[in-house]
Amino acid sequence: MPEFCNIDDFDEDAVLGELKEMLDEEMLKHSLNVRDFALKLAEGKEVNRQRVVAAALLHDIAKGMEIEEMFRYAASHGIPLGPGQRLNYKTLHQNVGAAMVRQMFGIADAQVLSAISKHATADAHMSELDIIIYLADSLEEDRDFEGAGELRELAMRDLEEAYYQTLRGTIIYVLERSLYLDERSVRAYNYACIRREKRNRGSNKIT
Repeated sequence: MPEFCNIDDFDEDAVLGELKEMLDEEMLKHSLNVRDFALKLAEGKEVNRQRVVAAALLHDIAKGMEIEEMFRYAASHGIPLGPGQRLNYKTLHQNVGAAMVRQMFGIADAQVLSAISKHATADAHMSELDIIIYLADSLEEDRDFEGAGELRELAMRDLEEAYYQTLRGTIIYVLERSLYLDERSVRAYNYACIRREKRNRGSNKIT
């Protein structure tokens, strides 16, 4: 088990060296794109740069594993495995990834681990960093689905609205393909609707 490090001591170059050994070229490029867009989204916000970079670069670390290896890792590290993960295994890599980041890189920073563990499904309670990583993963420059450019522009202007619209679109995508819709995404969408209504009524306070 590595020694846990302070997030301010995060060594980006060393981590990139490790990722080059763990991820294929496509996934490495994606991680770099997520880092770059996440940093743009974080400009002017009270978010620690090292947290943004760490979460962005490491968010897909588990995708370097074979699917069955990912399931074995989850079982051996006490990561809950529901029937939904067998129906849509993409919902599992975020939690496996967070555990790997803690185990392999000694990063125990709660905010970084939260952003990694929510980047694919989102969840009801999303911090600003959680939202930044979720959006950067969904909207980085190589994402070319219909409307991606408009959502990228929206994200630069209005993080919360872009999060709502991106989450809504992702849920529609999952349902149209008859895939398992993770319960965290259901909670995330319902809570995002409440947040949106509060904003539209001029209040960000949620009771």
